[in-house]
Amino acid sequence: MSDLRRSKRVSGQASGVQWSKDGNTHDPVINPEASSQQSGPASSSMTPQPKPATDVSFPAAFGRVLLAILISVIKTVIGSSSRAMLHRSAVFLICFIVIHMLGNLTFLMSDEAFNAYGHKLESLRPATTAIEVYLLIATVVHAFSAVMASWTKRAMITKAPYANGKLFMTGMVVLVFMVVHVLQFRFGPGVTEGYTATLQDGTNVRDLARLQKDLFSDPKQVAFYIMALAVIGIHVWLGWSKAVLKLEGLPKKFHPSALMIGHVMTVGVVVGFSAGPLYTMYLQYQN
Repeated sequence: MSDLRRSKRVSGQASGVQWSKDGNTHDPVINPEASSQQSGPASSSMTPQPKPATDVSFPAAFGRVLLAILISVIKTVIGSSSRAMLHRSAVFLICFIVIHMLGNLTFLMSDEAFNAYGHKLESLRPATTAIEVYLLIATVVHAFSAVMASWTKRAMITKAPYANGKLFMTGMVVLVFMVVHVLQFRFGPGVTEGYTATLQDGTNVRDLARLQKDLFSDPKQVAFYIMALAVIGIHVWLGWSKAVLKLEGLPKKFHPSALMIGHVMTVGVVVGFSAGPLYTMYLQYQN
């Protein structure tokens, strides 16, 4: 009988039930330790989990991205390593093309607004000249550091050019486009060649509106610009995806939002720059 009571007592402890001395189960008592041991995993799985640290509001992410970009621009395109110079110059060049695209959209307002915009830039010299010089330096630094980075990865690029060499290949197209674009607009026909317009205040300025219309009246030029802009979009999309991870002062929890902001910006840049040749060609066919 004592063996029977002992076995009941042992089994009762394992199941969380305490037996009375006579071996009956009149008033079972739950053993807290046994209960917590048995239900521990289940109870922990039912506990609400905190939100991931990466859940941040869009305004907060946008503000931190702008701050990180500002820090990168202030530190200039010159860095302690070619990798740092590559990312800083990329950020600066992306900022420039966004501002440049917004300025170009003044052609949608009127020819007068577009010509006034171009004249305003000219009237700000020598500040405009300083920006152009720094832009040239940034372009050279970016191209040189990109070549250095590609050279260190030449084995990977040679083995899989499409997978590992997209930035290098698209970068070559971007460089050619930049040279052509600068020659056509920055150093293209001006006042001395008869491209003159008069603003409402009587100021004679370079007729950028006419230059754009003459250039994009040629369907081949329109096709060249649209294809080049598509490649630029790919290059900026891929480049931002790398540069954003190296932005100084940007915590990792903001990286997903920063990627989305950069990709939306890239689409906007391509659409904005494409509006010029496409809209001009549309007007030509309307007339």
